[in-house]
Amino acid sequence: MWKRVGMIIVGVQWIVTIIAIITLSLLGLLSGKWLAVAIIILVIFSLLAFIAQHSKTTHLAGKIISVFLCLAILIADIAMIRVHGFLDKVDSNVKHTESKDVDVSNDPFIVYISGNDEYGALEFDGMTDVNILVCVNPQSRQILMISTPRDFYVEFPGYTEGERDKLSHSGYYGMEAQIATLEALYDCDINYYVWLNFTSFIEIVDAVGGITIENEHEFTSNDGFYYPAGTLDLDGLYALHYVRERNSFSGGDFSRGLHQEQFIGLMIDKILSSNSLSMYNDLLSAIEKNCSTNMPKNRITDLIKKQISDNPKWEIAMAQAEGAIMAQACYTFKPQVLSVVMPYAKSIEYVKQMMSDWRSGKKVTALQMQPDDDYSYLSVPDPVDWNYYYDIEGLGADAINAIYGAEVITKETTAAETTTASEGGNTPGEEGGNEESVDPPPENPEPSSEEPVDPPPDTPDSGGEVTP
Repeated sequence: MWKRVGMIIVGVQWIVTIIAIITLSLLGLLSGKWLAVAIIILVIFSLLAFIAQHSKTTHLAGKIISVFLCLAILIADIAMIRVHGFLDKVDSNVKHTESKDVDVSNDPFIVYISGNDEYGALEFDGMTDVNILVCVNPQSRQILMISTPRDFYVEFPGYTEGERDKLSHSGYYGMEAQIATLEALYDCDINYYVWLNFTSFIEIVDAVGGITIENEHEFTSNDGFYYPAGTLDLDGLYALHYVRERNSFSGGDFSRGLHQEQFIGLMIDKILSSNSLSMYNDLLSAIEKNCSTNMPKNRITDLIKKQISDNPKWEIAMAQAEGAIMAQACYTFKPQVLSVVMPYAKSIEYVKQMMSDWRSGKKVTALQMQPDDDYSYLSVPDPVDWNYYYDIEGLGADAINAIYGAEVITKETTAAETTTASEGGNTPGEEGGNEESVDPPPENPEPSSEEPVDPPPDTPDSGGEVTP
């Protein structure tokens, strides 16, 4: 009887071993050398189990070992089949813009991470809350992350008719507009995108078991989430409000961008250093449900194969484009005047320099604006009709008047007064007290007939100290 049981166990082990070999071959996640090594190990285990069970002294131990080997190989089979299904689904997803495909295992490439400011199912329009370029050089093993403020005041090539708007509004025109805008700004090619929203972020962070982060300053977020100074273990919900907060910091949106970069860097480190099959399964489930990408299946496979084969140690550098906060008319909501970030020419120059160093394989040094730099703007601010200013930042009338030196429309203005002032246009609402959350108007109202007023010559920068 025991001999028959042993033969059944050995038979099951051979079956799961053959399934594992076939699955490994189909996935293509291992290089030829490592695939051969894996096959040899699996065959050796099966032969040893067979020999052990036919020895009078080791047959019982052989059966026990075979059972554990069967379970281990079966779990690995299930995990590999799960990965195979995930890659097939990624490959069949609707692509919202074609990729500029490259050999990601050898050539530098850029992935645009775009975060939609919505919960629930992933919608492919709406404002972008996160705009981060992840630049990967597989040869130098360097990752450069560039964060662009959501309020950056730029043109959307082919969409805004030569006028400017805040970057977050590019999401209303689709992924192609977002990519075209950043490519024109930094004179680069964006190869792939990853598109997610608030729900995506929460579930992905929870899937990896949360993130541990060092918080330098105690604060309470705009939505009432408290964060003490020190080491924090954040789940998905607390992580979301941590990386979205800006009002608690003197750097405002710039501090938020740096926190987002820091958080993504920690996520990359945790995912690459983990050996947990359960974590990877949860991560794949979260990504599958809540993310969209145009990176082809074979490129994702190439990345996984390189990581498994070479196990490279990546160096990560982070930087952020900078500018000055001011009021300007935005194309999508014109003639309303909203708070924007006017890019500094020197900051854009720094970003381009870092990208050049990254692409050529040179050591990348994070470059940020210094007090003695030239704080000239990338483009000249337009005259502003203050009758259309809406206090989207929630600064209050007194603060705005002190900054801009003019009577302006504030968020305290009644709905009727605001509608009149904007000649029937839609005034953006507020999500959390400081974000627009409405669809753009179907057509732009006529501009005001009042004489425009030039903006003041000096406006505060992101930290409120340096003035151009």
